[in-house]
Amino acid sequence: MTTSNDTQNPDPDRALARVFDGARPRPRATTSERDAVFAAVHERWQASINTRRRTRRWYATGALLAASVVIALALTFSTRGPMPAAPSVAQIALMSGDVLVGNDHDPVWRPVAANTVAITQGTRLRTLNGAMRVTTPGGGSLRIDATTVVEFHQAGQIALPRGRVYYDSGARSAAIAIRTPLGVVRNHGTQLSVRADRDEVAVAVRTGAATLESTRGGPTVTHAGQRQTWFASGQSSIVEPIGSADPAWAWADALAPSFSLDGRSALDYLDWVAQQTGYRLQFATDHARLTARNARFRGAGTAGTSVDTLEVALRSVGLRAEVHGDELVVFAR
Repeated sequence: MTTSNDTQNPDPDRALARVFDGARPRPRATTSERDAVFAAVHERWQASINTRRRTRRWYATGALLAASVVIALALTFSTRGPMPAAPSVAQIALMSGDVLVGNDHDPVWRPVAANTVAITQGTRLRTLNGAMRVTTPGGGSLRIDATTVVEFHQAGQIALPRGRVYYDSGARSAAIAIRTPLGVVRNHGTQLSVRADRDEVAVAVRTGAATLESTRGGPTVTHAGQRQTWFASGQSSIVEPIGSADPAWAWADALAPSFSLDGRSALDYLDWVAQQTGYRLQFATDHARLTARNARFRGAGTAGTSVDTLEVALRSVGLRAEVHGDELVVFAR
C-alpha cells in the first residue's frame, strides 16, 4: 500500500524495481514475421540503389551529349576554313609623311604600316601632314592631299568627307565615283580635283569633264578649264576659269608617278611631262623637234615632272626646256 509519504517523496530505486518486476520476456518472432521484415528492408535498399544508378547514367549521358556537341562544332569550324578577307580595291603606290588607317569595324585610327600595299574594301585613310598616291582598278591614279579623309567603299567608289583629292583616269579612262557631303562626283575621261567639307564642294577639271549628282537637284557638269563650287547653304554654284597649268595643280603634280626612261624617246618623256603637268608642249625649232623624236635614253632610270629632273634628263640627249606661262618650250642645245 502506498503511503502519502511515498507519493510526496518517491524513491527512484523503488520505482525502477516496480517497472522491472512487471517486465516479461518478449515473445520470439515467428519465421514468417522475420521474412516479412527482411523483404521490406531489402525492397527499400534496392530502391535506393536503383536511384543512384539512374543518376549516374543521367550524368554520363549528359556528358556524352556535351562532348558530341563540342566535337561537332570543332569539325564544323575546321572544315569551313578561315573567314574570307575583304577584297582589295586599290594599291598604295606612294606615301609620305604621317598617314593613319581605320576601317568600318574599328573606329580607332592607327599609323599605316610602311609595308602596306593593298587597300581593302571598307578601309579609311586619313592623311595628317602627309600625302599619298593610290592606284585604282583600270589604271587610274588617285592622289590624296594632306589633312584629308578618304573611305574606300568598293572598286571605283570612294567617299571624301573632307579634304582634297586628284584623279587621273589614265589611258583607259578608268571610271570613279567620289561621294561628297553634297553629292557624287563622276568623271568622264578626266583629270580632276575634288575638295570637300561640310559647307562646300569644289570640282576643278583639267581635262575631260565631270558631273556632280547633287543631293538637292539634278546633275551638273563641269568642263575642262573650269572650277565649280557648290554650297551647303543652298546658294547658287560658282563657276571660275582654271588653267591646265595653274599653280593650284602643283600639289598633285608633285605626287605624279615616275617615268621609266630606258629605251624611250625624248619625245615620249616630254609628252608624258606635258600630260602630267598640263603644260602645252612647244618646240623652239624643227631641229629641236627632230632631236626629241630620234633621241633615246640609254641605261637611264626614271624621271619626274620637276624642273630639276627635266633638266637632267634632257641634257643627256642634247635638249633643254623652259616654262613660258602655260607652255613647256623645248630647245636644242
